[in-house]
Amino acid sequence: MTDPLPLLPLARPLDALVDLPGSKSITNCALILAALAVGETTLKGALFSRDTRIMITALEVLGFEVTFAEEKKTITVKGEGGQIPKQEGEIHVGNAGTVARFLTAFLALEAGGIYKLDGDPAMRERPMAGLLTALVDLGAAEIEFHGEEGFFPFTLHAKGFSGG
Repeated sequence: MTDPLPLLPLARPLDALVDLPGSKSITNCALILAALAVGETTLKGALFSRDTRIMITALEVLGFEVTFAEEKKTITVKGEGGQIPKQEGEIHVGNAGTVARFLTAFLALEAGGIYKLDGDPAMRERPMAGLLTALVDLGAAEIEFHGEEGFFPFTLHAKGFSGG
């Protein structure tokens, strides 16, 4: 058995800066919020991963202006105040669960929008029925499946909705 590691109290207040790694889920959520905002939003400390690159590409396909500097861990999005610039688009979500779910709900906002979504073979096995059923039940979307119901690929016909 090894000796326990001693934990000693600090002799003075800690004065340090810690650079924590980013989170793909938080980064993707923040990207959606930035797209919903009015004007430019700059995210600092963003995590760059396949998932966040997929979200950036999806926003660009939808007509949002996105600039980024990976070395500075920043992403700037010009939000459109709850509007999606393009009413049609084909988006590939890879195997990014946060992109698949956040983006699908986001797309339902744009009444009249028609968006075809697909993913990697592994994503086609991940259930989406709960979210898609909720959007249909809310009157926010109609879903046209191009394979097994409740799974990718599908086309989302957005009807729009508002919170409350």
